Amino acid sequence: MLIQPSDFASIVDTGDAYDLSWSHSSAGVEERMMLGWWRQNAPTAELVRLAQGFGIPQPMLTRWLADAEQSAAVGITVNRSLTSFRLYTHSLNDQTPDIGQRVFCGYKALSDGQVRVDDYRFQGDLRDPDLLSIARENTFQPAWLENALSKTSDAHPIPLITILNGARSSWLATLRHHDIDAGAVLGSDFARMKLLHLAGGTDVSKGEFSTFYLRSSPDGIRSLLGL
Repeated sequence: MLIQPSDFASIVDTGDAYDLSWSHSSAGVEERMMLGWWRQNAPTAELVRLAQGFGIPQPMLTRWLADAEQSAAVGITVNRSLTSFRLYTHSLNDQTPDIGQRVFCGYKALSDGQVRVDDYRFQGDLRDPDLLSIARENTFQPAWLENALSKTSDAHPIPLITILNGARSSWLATLRHHDIDAGAVLGSDFARMKLLHLAGGTDVSKGEFSTFYLRSSPDGIRSLLGL
């Protein structure tokens, strides 16, 4: 089944969370959108249909469904060209995770034809010297990281999660509690948009990369999809 932008139309307004992201690497820029739901609100049948249309194998889909039953939230990410699709689970709670605890899990059908499961595990605060060193050494756009750090407040943590497997070594820092205007970090094109996350690392499909994530809305998702 060939997925079209219109296949997303029925679920765009049902989300509990929305973001847009731009992943930069030597291969160019990949634009993506994320839709997220509290598990009980998720349009599971529609998500399964989309996953099947993108070629997610049934064993992986079965694993995601079982994982979703034990998770607080689920989500999907798709790129503008509809060549990459990802299912997620998110284990949210009111407690700080233990070091090494899984926070997200991504079930991914990638643009190069690969499928992959990535565990995102909590490592602590980005400002920990060892973790900050890892982030600085694994980023395609180091200025974004330094600009963001200059806008953070000591009153809030910067949770850092990492992926480490044979296909990917990366980090993601959550900045949404710091109320950072993305324009101050990324340039005036993104002024008055809220910066949610920064990420960086190396992926076998695109090499070294940096990604930023901005808060969005149903209209922002429709714009990316051309709806």
